Amino acid sequence: MNPTFKISLLLAVLLFFTNCKNPNEGHLGEWKGADDHGTIGSIILDKNNNITMTMYDSESEANEYGLQQKSVLEGHYEINYSKSPIWLDIIGIDKNSKNMNKRLKCIIEFINDNQMKFRINFSDTARFETFDENDGTNTIILNKVR
Repeated sequence: MNPTFKISLLLAVLLFFTNCKNPNEGHLGEWKGADDHGTIGSIILDKNNNITMTMYDSESEANEYGLQQKSVLEGHYEINYSKSPIWLDIIGIDKNSKNMNKRLKCIIEFINDNQMKFRINFSDTARFETFDENDGTNTIILNKVR
């Protein structure tokens, strides 16, 4: 076999595998969005299943006060890509209220690589099964920041 062909084939295979993304890692990174009341939310999900969820009263408050938080939730998350929509459970400790081990049941759906629908149930232990475009408090579109 021609050595140039071998090198070209090896480079093509390496490029192919370098560009392949794990479809179960689309959630990783920082996501930001706002509900219909103007509350801004930022969610950071890392590969070690750690989560930081920060909420601000409004974009102007976040900018005016140097991103002073309204509420911060840190903890861990569990994600199940085999469900449709995808299940995302947040288990954490709220630094402000000191509530421990609260499990928030969420659903997510990717619109594209940089946007996802996110629906969270703050007031009940049940999980929403679908998205409700009229529920702007619990259903928001998040944009990938990084």
